[in-house]
Amino acid sequence: MSNKKIIFLLILVGVIVVGFEIYNLTSMSLWHDEAFSGLLIQYDSGEMMHRIGLDVHPPFYYILLKAWTLVFSNCLFSLRLFSVFFATLAILIFYLLIKGVFRNKKFALFTSVLLA
Repeated sequence: MSNKKIIFLLILVGVIVVGFEIYNLTSMSLWHDEAFSGLLIQYDSGEMMHRIGLDVHPPFYYILLKAWTLVFSNCLFSLRLFSVFFATLAILIFYLLIKGVFRNKKFALFTSVLLA
């Protein structure tokens, strides 16, 4: 299979997955952990870091989410789009990782589709 076909298929799978995710992104209200994250990032940075220190989860997610919402807003769609963006990025990174480790583009495409 040529590089162009593999890239096309990977992009096609990504577009389909992202399309389904975005279509249903706001169909349900916030869950507990989403609401917690959305409220936590509304504090100023010092207070947010203090509260993160009291929590059991690592702070990097909250720091990235706060930066994301500074650019894209703090609405339900934007909060969930953050996860969709990184899930899509993970599919691409997974493809590159598997292709590099196993040196097999078809296997890398197959596993990326499974991840998607």
